[in-house]
Amino acid sequence: MPTATLRRALVGRLEKCQLAHTPSKPSAQPVRFWPSPGGVRRTATRIDWPILLGRIEPLAPKLGTLMLQLPPRAGAPQLPRLARFLGALPRGYRYAVELRHEDFYRGGPEEDAAMDLLRAHAVDLVMMDTRALHTSKSLAFADVRARKPNFPVVVRATAAAPIVRFVPQESLAASRPFLDLWPPALARWIGEGKRPFFFMHSPDDTLAPENAYAFHALLRAIVDVGDLPAWPGAPRQLGLFP
Repeated sequence: MPTATLRRALVGRLEKCQLAHTPSKPSAQPVRFWPSPGGVRRTATRIDWPILLGRIEPLAPKLGTLMLQLPPRAGAPQLPRLARFLGALPRGYRYAVELRHEDFYRGGPEEDAAMDLLRAHAVDLVMMDTRALHTSKSLAFADVRARKPNFPVVVRATAAAPIVRFVPQESLAASRPFLDLWPPALARWIGEGKRPFFFMHSPDDTLAPENAYAFHALLRAIVDVGDLPAWPGAPRQLGLFP
């Protein structure tokens, strides 16, 4: 993949909203990039990782966790392959894995084996919470629901920087019963010295920034996570919660 193409792919994938625990003012903290380009994700088994990491080296001062999203067909039988892959990754970077096979959401030995594998390699788990999205009946977002997995939520931290992806329905207020799980979880991890990251989406990501600010207010009510800088865009959705 040419360097220019990879960089364009990265830019296209780095427009998600994220909240990081910062004990001081966030304005003093650098923005962190989260490379997860679709083209790389689909062809990871054929990627020369030293070349790939060399191409994203210009982002090194602002590089966050490298997120690896496994395909839905990668179930428990592929764990040995995943173990070899993680063991071969270059050191000096943070990695996280998002599992998308039902084997890992049954609360059984397959789930435990996957968690043990990630812990052994100090790799974080990406926790995907789409419960609120799948309660929506909106026809406008039927295609979004079809693309997103619908599994039980696994709340486990396997390394020092757990990652949560929360996808609400079109109304964040209606998603509140599902969202309330996460502020105490993040507060607990912060108390343990971890640095959790929380990605707040919206069904089409239009209102993701506003949703992120609303979640930050919930989290800040129970743990010191500092202030967020003022949102530069004009307000588009007020009164997110009743």
